[in-house]
Amino acid sequence: MAKKVKRAAAALWEHVAPAELANQISAILPHTPEAADAIALALLTAKISEWLELSARVKASGLTEYSGRSGISHLSPDARREAEVFDEVLKLCREFGLTPLSRS
Repeated sequence: MAKKVKRAAAALWEHVAPAELANQISAILPHTPEAADAIALALLTAKISEWLELSARVKASGLTEYSGRSGISHLSPDARREAEVFDEVLKLCREFGLTPLSRS
């Protein structure tokens, strides 16, 4: 599963990252605006990869878990983290103009 998620993230990187930026990330100086953009884009792709992995785990195990003592269901830790990471991805997408509202 992890290999499949990593392949999906790599494919997303190829699709989302401008080729010029993707090819030059390792050569960019650390204190330039381009370096900050490269770091932010790398963070976006890492967060998307994390979100995809969590989504796969939630799909496999379900959104909720049951407490052994009380029998009450609650949101699973993976589902909670998936929602948090999705919010982080959305914020980063806005920074790059990847949402309809951020492009208007």
